[in-house]
Amino acid sequence: MSMLTWDEKYSVEIAEIDRQHQKLFGLLDELYEAMQDGQAAEVVGKVLDRVIDYTVYHFAYEEKLMRDAGYPDDAAHRAEHVELADQAKELARRLQARQGTCRWPR
Repeated sequence: MSMLTWDEKYSVEIAEIDRQHQKLFGLLDELYEAMQDGQAAEVVGKVLDRVIDYTVYHFAYEEKLMRDAGYPDDAAHRAEHVELADQAKELARRLQARQGTCRWPR
């Protein structure tokens, strides 16, 4: 069962950004399903790493578009990205600390 389902109401009407958002929905669903299935922390951690890696890529892409377009709320939106990325990395740190490995530095 999916946690997230893409809907056109989420569209920003920029095809590449919408495609990346759809990919993030898929990765988050994969993470949710792994957690729901009670898969080992190692499996969940690997999926979470993929979510974080793609999120970092997506945020950089989106931020470049905003800068290039002169988006007026660019700084506030970047701050939201930093906060979300930090939250995801903290979750990964806590999960990986239980495994004795930690990929994400403080």
